[in-house]
Amino acid sequence: LFGRLLLLVVRARPMLARGAKSLRASSLRPAGLRLASGVPARTPEQTEHLEKLAEEHNGFLFGEVPPPPGEKRKKEDWEYYYPPLMTSALALFLFTWLNQPLSSVEDEAMEEAKRRMGFEPDVHFKQ
Repeated sequence: LFGRLLLLVVRARPMLARGAKSLRASSLRPAGLRLASGVPARTPEQTEHLEKLAEEHNGFLFGEVPPPPGEKRKKEDWEYYYPPLMTSALALFLFTWLNQPLSSVEDEAMEEAKRRMGFEPDVHFKQ
């Protein structure tokens, strides 16, 4: 791999010495590979549709115009109870996740089966 890379650098050195014009992207890509031609031209129908959308939407988040200076924004009903509900849901999730049992039912069943079969308990792998 290093030899191939070194050979590539040695071969590219004369092209670099001649200038950047001789080292084009077309000379580096394989013969059968073509680059994408780009985005197709926009039709008049698409332009008309996009201009209608720009007139309908004013560019603000959720289409909500900011209140005049000195006035406060009036909250909607759901905005009052959303933050406390999401915070309590996160607290409940963290509480249950942090207090989950360290072993599952399968682990306890495996230990019981080993005990009944007479195997020694795994003291080295206990948590």
